[in-house]
Amino acid sequence: MSEQVPDELVELWAELRPELLRQVATLRELVTAFSEGAVDDETREQARSLAHQLAGSLGSFGFDAAGAAARALELRFKQRVTPASVPLLVALATELENRVGTGPPPQPAPPREPAVPAPPAAPPADAAPPDAPADAVDVALVEDDELLGELAQTALTARGYSVRWIADGDEAVRLLAGERPALRAALVLLDWELPSRSGIEVLRALPDDLRVVMVTGHGEAEAVAQARELGARAHVAKPWTVSGLAAAVREQLGR
Repeated sequence: MSEQVPDELVELWAELRPELLRQVATLRELVTAFSEGAVDDETREQARSLAHQLAGSLGSFGFDAAGAAARALELRFKQRVTPASVPLLVALATELENRVGTGPPPQPAPPREPAVPAPPAAPPADAAPPDAPADAVDVALVEDDELLGELAQTALTARGYSVRWIADGDEAVRLLAGERPALRAALVLLDWELPSRSGIEVLRALPDDLRVVMVTGHGEAEAVAQARELGARAHVAKPWTVSGLAAAVREQLGR
């Protein structure tokens, strides 16, 4: 079945495709290293992490088959690599490479509306006077993956939502937690795996009345239940689709 990039993401796909191809090539090199006997835990974890990123990015762009191949590689790299498992790794890497390499070429993007200058950035929360009003957005997107962050921000902005992208767990807590947060968000889309502080740790620190949707590759019932117990309203599994992510936002915000 032919895979198609959603219309509103064609321009972003053209911009990010070279980086995705570079990641696919790197993953292929790691799989080749395994086929040549260079098997160690550090290389395996590097390959697992890269496959995890690709599964989310490609699946969210609409490359279902490529995303599924990357996800299968991620699951395989969670286990010890043996000589018997190498042929399957090579086959999955080849499938991934073929799917992305023959994917739809970038299409000309429609003319953009003139850009509206962004307001000056607010000073850090600890430098603001006690009565300073907080910034307000529809969605605070907490996601460390640069490709997925750009993808989600572009898709949600195109649907009329104001979005603040935060790439670090500590920064998310600094901006969103406390009695006088520097950023007020109607909804938080919170990734599970973050640098400095995990998504579940961020969730524990956020106010109880803040709407939170966990966005993660962890689809296990136990992980989802843990997030729900800590106050998450819903869960979106990676790789998400643009329509699925937008539907989750719409369900929580009512628009």
